[in-house]
Amino acid sequence: MVEVQTLSPFHQLARTPSPADRTILLRKYTVPFSALVMLFAQGHIFSASMAFVGFLSEILVVVLAAVPYSPGQIFLELIICTYISIGILSVTLLVLISLVFWRRQLPYLPCPPDTLGGVITYLCNSRMLDNIDVFTRLRNREMARQITRLGKKYTYGEHKGVDGQVRWMIEESPDSSLGET
Repeated sequence: MVEVQTLSPFHQLARTPSPADRTILLRKYTVPFSALVMLFAQGHIFSASMAFVGFLSEILVVVLAAVPYSPGQIFLELIICTYISIGILSVTLLVLISLVFWRRQLPYLPCPPDTLGGVITYLCNSRMLDNIDVFTRLRNREMARQITRLGKKYTYGEHKGVDGQVRWMIEESPDSSLGET
């Protein structure tokens, strides 16, 4: 689930210029239910579906305990828990199959962005840092608000950095509007 949350902004940035709040400022969530709600609200449907499967896996642990039939158990409980387990496992299988296709659509990532060093390689010599640099002394939430207020859109791909070299990076979109979108 966390890997999909990490790669989801790159997936979106490579497709279309996107605002900062849904991409570069996306927070990672480790609790499946809160991840489900927040990712769905931010428009990351596939990441939300992965969180939904994580949430269902918590339910599956409880439901699977009732599947082996014992004499002291109600037969209807066995049937209901069996069907719920099959349903949860089916949804999980569908999401895992879709994960294979989702990963095939990922843009080229020369370095995995799951560490600080990996993220820095995609920001190195980017023009987007010129606008964001003035907010570094602010607290995290205030900095996120200020960056969102800029109303800029960002893309991921091969761009020419401020040093003149072409590399894979996150860059401000050339058609980025000055007002909030």
